[in-house]
Amino acid sequence: MKLNRLALNGIAALASFGVASAQDALPAAGKTYSFTLANSTGTPYCDTMSFTVTAAKLVTGTHGNAGCSGLTGVLTGASATIAIAPESPAMPSPAFLLTDSILPFLGTPLSFYVIDVKHLTWVSYADQDLGMAYYSGGILIPTAPAAAPNGLSPAAIPLGPVERYIRPETTNTYAFTFTGYCDGVSFTVTDMLLTGTHDAVNCGVGDGEIGGAVGKTTIAPETSASPAYFVADQLLFAYSGYGFYVIDVNHLTWAVYLDQGSGTAVVNQGTLTPGAPPAGSNGLPSTFRR
Repeated sequence: MKLNRLALNGIAALASFGVASAQDALPAAGKTYSFTLANSTGTPYCDTMSFTVTAAKLVTGTHGNAGCSGLTGVLTGASATIAIAPESPAMPSPAFLLTDSILPFLGTPLSFYVIDVKHLTWVSYADQDLGMAYYSGGILIPTAPAAAPNGLSPAAIPLGPVERYIRPETTNTYAFTFTGYCDGVSFTVTDMLLTGTHDAVNCGVGDGEIGGAVGKTTIAPETSASPAYFVADQLLFAYSGYGFYVIDVNHLTWAVYLDQGSGTAVVNQGTLTPGAPPAGSNGLPSTFRR
């Protein structure tokens, strides 16, 4: 572990993110979006997304996959300024980071979406046993979900293919205990993507996978636009429903978000203690159970 280097390397690079200009700001709260997902040449998939953005910059919505699997999933997420695809690492931009309850039922590995409603692009990331990495991507076709997958003509979208941005590797490894709980996380960050483990052995269950990305956000535990990790979590989905963690390694704080039927909201938060959960923490509560 290199916990004494929290302010160096990748974390320091995140702190240098530029502030989004007015024209790049995310749309006003309360706005609802509906899209059909298409590949980079505009051919529609049988997937649709419809979601609403709240005043707290949180996202609640649905992923429709009825045309293929007959399933409908829950979307939870938040807005952040990011530098991973479909955004350029040279010019970080606002986008939505979303977890999706439908993906595990489709056999997709632990994953999350990046949705850019301004540039009408999307990318999904997944851990395919080699760490969190680009999985697929394309463009968004604005249309009501009922119209998918044959809504607008792909020719109506004046965008080229989504690029897979390649950057030099910068890697940091961390391990933390959620202070006062039986569980913790250990993860490696490579080029702003996170891959790791939710350590829950002291909670009486096995470990779970986690994965995510870093971005500047103002949702808890942040009080101003700060770099933090948006984390999809296998155990959270298994025991509490779909949601995500926000982990700030600079300020040693964390928060967990869930949609419990009334929209995405913070349900717990606290501090981080460097190091794995110690022996003797078996009687403590866990952060992933509600």
